Amino acid sequence: MLEFGGVEYVVRRTVADRRVKQEGSGRRPQGADDAKRPSEQRPWYAAQLLFVAKIDGQLPADALAEESVRVLRAASPEEAAERAGRIGLSASHAYGNADGQSVEWVFVRVLEVQALCENELVDGVEVFSTLRRVESGDAPIGSDGR
Repeated sequence: MLEFGGVEYVVRRTVADRRVKQEGSGRRPQGADDAKRPSEQRPWYAAQLLFVAKIDGQLPADALAEESVRVLRAASPEEAAERAGRIGLSASHAYGNADGQSVEWVFVRVLEVQALCENELVDGVEVFSTLRRVESGDAPIGSDGR
């Protein structure tokens, strides 16, 4: 668990939970034979990665965070999480900003991995979703439901 800016980030293993339920139901678990498949036939996963920006080597109190969603193929949810971690590490980078400060985007962790329901990536396909509860006053819709 990571707390950042008053928000707790937790790696949720919804895909792994679904796999356990499938195993208990007598169905073959997703990914059971995937290690033997060529990579282009393995299932698609979406991985949510967390990055934070350090300024001059320090994490400011109002640090900027980025949640990035990457799509990849893997034999299992565990492999997808491992590969997503390597992608995150390789995406860390630094540069100088207009104020002469050093900005370093640092990979923090894989927040979540979700199996995609689709076998093909096509225009408009959903690759990631998050459900959240909101207080009635904070709802992003008006009282008329729009």
